[in-house]
Amino acid sequence: MAAEGGAAAGAGKVRTALFAFGRYQPFTVGHRKLVEKMLEDSEGIENSKVFLYISASCDEIPDENNSRPQKRSRKVEKHPAEKYEDPLTSKERKDFIDKIYKDIGKDKLEVIALEIEADPKSGKMVCPNPAHAIHDLKEKKGFNKIRLYAGSDRVARYKSWLASPTLKVNNGLERNSNSNNIMKSISGTQTRKFALNGNFDSFKNAVKMNGNSLTEENVRELYRLIRRKYRNNNGGAAAAGGGAAAAAAGSYEGGRRKTRKAKKSRRHSRRR
Repeated sequence: MAAEGGAAAGAGKVRTALFAFGRYQPFTVGHRKLVEKMLEDSEGIENSKVFLYISASCDEIPDENNSRPQKRSRKVEKHPAEKYEDPLTSKERKDFIDKIYKDIGKDKLEVIALEIEADPKSGKMVCPNPAHAIHDLKEKKGFNKIRLYAGSDRVARYKSWLASPTLKVNNGLERNSNSNNIMKSISGTQTRKFALNGNFDSFKNAVKMNGNSLTEENVRELYRLIRRKYRNNNGGAAAAGGGAAAAAAGSYEGGRRKTRKAKKSRRHSRRR
């Protein structure tokens, strides 16, 4: 049986896939610049197509007792946006990204939402990574040349980890936190903080650019969804002292300060 995309039919023909892989929690204007770079480069490559792979929501992988999400192996910071990094499902992220690129045909750009899957050897649930995307492009879609685009902070790691004569890793976007250009310096963590702190204007600037089909209502729906996810998730704002109430009021940090003041006031009253 021929592989999807015509692997057998494309024998002897060079077919190039340009792709990026990421969490996109949420998809920001910086990510959009990366996609624009891939689309621009693909114009000069015959028989090419651009793919955007969205990682699964891996906070939702259950532990051995199948009772609660595993904690990510990253250092836990104080702010809920750093503690709970994956509020949106891959489908929710895809729905938002599809609104941005609805005018671009699937022959040029395909957005793929990955899901947690069982490892064929161990049977354990695993989170797909860029290697899974490369396998999909080669074995199922029939591409024999692959270009992976990533931020400058990940290029070296991908080159050493995914070494292959058919794979080229491109520096798709310079990531510099000191940059004055918001399209280069904005991050998903910053954007989630804008939502948690009730800063809609900054959130909108982080996810919406001029010249795309996103409406302000589309942006507001995403903003509300992220805030609701943190409010309802035990690993997010609800788990941080005063965080849930503060998120609803529009300022997580402000909520913490108010909580500390309230505790100090109660202690003072008891001493009197």
